[in-house]
Amino acid sequence: GRIAQWCEEKFNLSKVILLFLFCLFLSFIMFLELDYTQVGSVGDVVTTDIKSPISFQIVGEVATEAKRAEAESVVLPVFDYDPDVYEGVFNRVYSAFKKMREYVAITSWPKNDNRREEAIRDFLKYKEEFESILGVRVRNLNFEWLIEKKFHVRTENVIIRALAKWSNSKLIDSPQRVIEAKADQQIVVRTIDTRGAGSEVVFNLSQVRDIRTANAFNLEGVRGIGRWTREDLNVVQRLAHSLLVPNITFNKQETAQRKQLARNAVLPVQISVQKNQTIVSAGSRIQPIHVTILNEISNLKSEQRKDFVSLVSAILFVILILVFQSYLRRFTQNRVQVQPKDISYHQLDQAVSIYDRCRVC
Repeated sequence: GRIAQWCEEKFNLSKVILLFLFCLFLSFIMFLELDYTQVGSVGDVVTTDIKSPISFQIVGEVATEAKRAEAESVVLPVFDYDPDVYEGVFNRVYSAFKKMREYVAITSWPKNDNRREEAIRDFLKYKEEFESILGVRVRNLNFEWLIEKKFHVRTENVIIRALAKWSNSKLIDSPQRVIEAKADQQIVVRTIDTRGAGSEVVFNLSQVRDIRTANAFNLEGVRGIGRWTREDLNVVQRLAHSLLVPNITFNKQETAQRKQLARNAVLPVQISVQKNQTIVSAGSRIQPIHVTILNEISNLKSEQRKDFVSLVSAILFVILILVFQSYLRRFTQNRVQVQPKDISYHQLDQAVSIYDRCRVC
C-alpha cells in the first residue's frame, strides 16, 4: 500500500494507467480488422448459409472470361493465299535443268557401260549446284536417273506440268502444327493482290491438301508421261513432290487481331447481389464465383469501416481535447495564465498532428 501510494504521489500512476488504457482502446478501434466471414477455399463445404449483408453489383470475371473465350473460339484461322508462288518454282526448275544440260553437252559420254558409269559418277560433282539452283535436296539415285536422261526437256516439262496441276488446289504445310486440325475445322483463305485489296473465302480443312502427304499427289492426267515406265514415273513424281511449296500460309498476326477484337466486343457480365441474398447454401461447395463475391463484400465492408474509424477517431480526439482543456483549467489556474484562444489554437494544432500520425501508422 505504501509503495502504491508513493508511486501515485510521485508519478500520478492512476492517471498514467488511465491514459494507457485510453490509448490502447483508441489503437484497437483504429486498427481493428472487421472481416466479414471466413469462407475457406474453393471446393470446401460450408456448414451454414452465407448471406450478403449489403446490396451491390460486381463484374463476374469468371463468366466474362468464359464468354470472351467462347467468342474467341468462334473466330476462324486466317490463311493468306498466294496464287503466284509457283512462278518462282517454275523458274528454278527451268534454270536448274538448263544449267545441267550445258554440263551434259561438254561432257564426254563413252559407249562402254563401265566407263559410262564412271562418267555418271564424275557428273555427280554438279549435284550440289543443281540442288542450290532448284532449292531442294535430291537423292543420288534420282540425280543419276536425270543424268541418264541427260536432263531432257521432256522431263523438265513433265515436272512443271505436274506442279502446275497440283498448285490449282489450296496447298498447306502440316496444318496441325499451327491450328487444331479437326475433321470439320473451317479456315478463312484470304487472297491479297498487289493493290492491297482482296477477297476471303471460307474453306473446310478437308478441302485443303497437305503437301506432306505424298500419296495425295500423282502424275495422272499430266501430258508427256505416256511412254515412261513405272520406275520412271516414280522418280519424276518424287522429284516433283519434293518441289511442292504451300500456296496458303497461316497468318498468325491477323488471326490474333481478330480474336482480340472478338474478345473486346464482349461486354462484362454484371452480377447483382441483393441484401440478405444467399450466396452459398449450407452443404454446398464453394465455387470460384462465390470467392469473388465474398471478396467484394469484404472490400466494401472495409471501405465502410474506414469511414466509421474516421468518425470515431474524430469523436475521441474531441474528447481528448476537452479532457486536456479541463485539466488546464483545474491545475494551472495559479501557475499559468492561458487565454481561451491560446487553448483553442494549441489544442487544434496538437489534435491535427496526432490525427496525421495515426493515419500514417
